[in-house]
Amino acid sequence: MLLLAAVGLMAWGCSDRLVDEAEEMSVQIPLSAELLAAKPMVAADEFQLTVTDHAADSVLAQVSLALNRTVLEGSVEDLPAGRPLTFLVEAMDSENGVVIYRGSATAIVAANKTITLNIPLAPVVPLLRFTPRFVQLHTDSSFVLDTWVENVDSLFGISFRVLWPVDFPLRVDSAQAGADVNSPGIIFFAQPGAGSYHTFSVTQTGAGEAIVGPTGKAHLARVYFTVEDPASVWDSRIGILLEPTGLTGVDSTIIPIEDIYADDCTLEVGASGGK
Repeated sequence: MLLLAAVGLMAWGCSDRLVDEAEEMSVQIPLSAELLAAKPMVAADEFQLTVTDHAADSVLAQVSLALNRTVLEGSVEDLPAGRPLTFLVEAMDSENGVVIYRGSATAIVAANKTITLNIPLAPVVPLLRFTPRFVQLHTDSSFVLDTWVENVDSLFGISFRVLWPVDFPLRVDSAQAGADVNSPGIIFFAQPGAGSYHTFSVTQTGAGEAIVGPTGKAHLARVYFTVEDPASVWDSRIGILLEPTGLTGVDSTIIPIEDIYADDCTLEVGASGGK
């Protein structure tokens, strides 16, 4: 039996269960706090596991995984034991045929044995995201979300909004610049909107300088939230959304908003949070 438990760069945990050849492998992938992403306001809707045997240069299985709250589930049959197999997990925007996250690991499947394997999933597209991706409140009413940008090279400035349903009693208590942009040469701005949203902008002041590192990644903001009346929304679930509103490169060019994907966060209040 194989147990894949991935807590990776993007902290998708992967817990894949596998039994010996000719039996069925059940796949469960717990997403450790950070789930995947969305094209502005549209969640990724396809998750896939591919198992390959590189020694035989063949694909052994390719199956869809179903997202059940914070777990991806599926099954694979007839995997051989005793030799290295590669497990590739991809999360996709099926409408546009785009893979958003990808990660792989190699394991030798031993019959009737249990092993543990980590599969880090990293974004492979320009991405604006929250961490954590999943928050569940039981006794607390406050929580913190960090905002990151990934895979956007030579980014001079970015503006975005954080939104939530108008009828949900959520407020932003405060916001501060992320660790990567907390410097005198970068202007950080955060302001409540006229409704259930908060606006942000992060801009470099040095000509030709970027707010991101060499890999196009930066921690942009830390945002502190409070659910004002948890009892009134107990056992409910909402999405807290990220919406990019403007991006500029270091050469003063406008980066099209449609070129960047945006992550959201699922907030559950209460034990089951199913509404």
